[in-house]
Amino acid sequence: ASAALGDYSFRVRFRDAHGGVGEWLYGNWTVNVQNNLPEAFIDAVAPSPGYDTQFFSFAGHGTDYEGGISGYEWRSDLDGVLGQSAAFERDGLSAGNHTISFRVRDTNAAWGAYATLELTVFPNQPPLVEGFNASRLEIFRGQNLTLHIRGSDSHDPETDLTLELQHTLPRHNWPAWEF
Repeated sequence: ASAALGDYSFRVRFRDAHGGVGEWLYGNWTVNVQNNLPEAFIDAVAPSPGYDTQFFSFAGHGTDYEGGISGYEWRSDLDGVLGQSAAFERDGLSAGNHTISFRVRDTNAAWGAYATLELTVFPNQPPLVEGFNASRLEIFRGQNLTLHIRGSDSHDPETDLTLELQHTLPRHNWPAWEF
């Protein structure tokens, strides 16, 4: 049987088969029943590694010998408290090497030890225009002009890039088009 939390004192006596009952003997010791702390487990943090412009998914669970789990806490040593549920998504993580810590609270309001993992968050490097030239420098109205533009995204070479092109005449604003 499971005992409630607290300090217990004891006394003992014997009864014999003929109905005789001895005197109580009181123990000079106390047994303190303590709460077993819950244990936290990190199931997944993704992506890992990632970029500071991405959303990250966090998932974990906890176990408790005596009862259930009543609270969760996720922390980053760089960004502080990240979330307070078993699973969630979060963006806006700082670039750098994070120690992610996760702990759970049991139904006796006791927090267990942290489970930890390392997460690297890279700063997002914007895509670069690597080259830009025109098929000719002078054209007449009604003629076509071909622009050659090369670009890349160094951290994600498979990503689709959107080209933004602006042009202007002297002393005018810069209208923009996206392709």
